[in-house]
Amino acid sequence: MLKRSELEDPRKTIPEGKKLTACWVDIMKNLQLKCAKEVDKAVQCVEHNNCRQETLPCFKEMSAMDECAKTKLGLIRPAPGYFSTPMVYYGDRPKPQPVFRDYQKEAKDVIEEMPEEYHLKKDYKMWKARIDEEIHAIEVRVEGSEAGKKLLLDESTKYREKTNKETRQVAVPLIKTFQREVDGLNARSQVAETALIEICSQLTNLPA
Repeated sequence: MLKRSELEDPRKTIPEGKKLTACWVDIMKNLQLKCAKEVDKAVQCVEHNNCRQETLPCFKEMSAMDECAKTKLGLIRPAPGYFSTPMVYYGDRPKPQPVFRDYQKEAKDVIEEMPEEYHLKKDYKMWKARIDEEIHAIEVRVEGSEAGKKLLLDESTKYREKTNKETRQVAVPLIKTFQREVDGLNARSQVAETALIEICSQLTNLPA
């Protein structure tokens, strides 16, 4: 478990995992072979005598099973709190160096290893195409918004040039209020669309 945690890659601990599984299977087989009666009593007690399947109400049955395992198999149950106690490991395996994983590359390798007809790979290609289309559509809308804002400013300038001061004094506050609202809407839209483009761009960095 320490090696698996340090390497952050369960594939590199498959041999140890196989040995651990084989050891556990061997223990269970021997328990059932040499302590079947005690094991059955302990299991029946835990499963049927309390709804939470707690072992404390079955202390007598559990103790009998532990004693059998100790006598016939040489197995001793660790004391309470044993597995939560900090421990220091001493071994011949060198301390692993920090590894900065390239998750995009790992995801790319996983996708490339998939068969072409594998449903997840087909789904990925479909969503990637949709994301690319949406990014393009957002970019077009942003360009259109900027063009619309420029047009509004140009029309406002023309209005000021063609009208007298008295008329502008009445209309300009309304135009400025309208402009502030348009600017606010545009700013909120740009923030949301920029965030969406960034997220989608990161997703599309995983090549199919």
